[in-house]
Amino acid sequence: MKMFLKNGGIIRILVIGIAALALSVSLKPCPITICAPTQMVEKIDADFSFTDKWEYELGVYKNQYGQLSCDGFCPDRAYEMKVDGKIPEDSLEAFYQVVDTSHLYYTMQSEAEMYEWTGCNYIYIARDSNDQISAVTEITPGTHTTLNFNFKEGKAEVWAHYNSISTLKPRSFPFKSGFIKIEREAFQADTIKAQFDLEFSNTLESSKKLSWKGLIYAPIR
Repeated sequence: MKMFLKNGGIIRILVIGIAALALSVSLKPCPITICAPTQMVEKIDADFSFTDKWEYELGVYKNQYGQLSCDGFCPDRAYEMKVDGKIPEDSLEAFYQVVDTSHLYYTMQSEAEMYEWTGCNYIYIARDSNDQISAVTEITPGTHTTLNFNFKEGKAEVWAHYNSISTLKPRSFPFKSGFIKIEREAFQADTIKAQFDLEFSNTLESSKKLSWKGLIYAPIR
């Protein structure tokens, strides 16, 4: 069974918490400068085989004893169970109750010209009580710019948000040009299957291009 999101893991808990804040933003009247043309289509002619790829939770790896272990981002209880880096046989069951070793299947494939961006394989999508669908991409140790969407009534508010590890203050880059295509049948099944190609206005360096394009295949939570 493919798992799109995890229930455990310190880093993704933090990421989901950040995503939840972003997903809670209400959609305001949509100025033309930040709305991307959004088209509902019957079929997207693109390769979505990236959904067969997966990763473990950040920090999970196979140790020298052939055991799935974790380091760097382990819950405290998991560290306490290890003896010289090995998980004792009588602690394995308890260890895997606190360390999630599920396969996390990719929900996104993309390429971008963004600040502090080294790649992104996951996007989190939610629908609120007002039927607004919002999405935000994952933050990783090497990626500190997120792609953000608010969808409602056929409109798509789009922006990129840069939260630098340097002394720069967080900054949002509004949509400049591009498109979003969403596959109708998947959408009706509460899944976003989409193709996008977007450019953003650079409010830091006007001469530097900012862009993000790719594919999304993710459930609406």
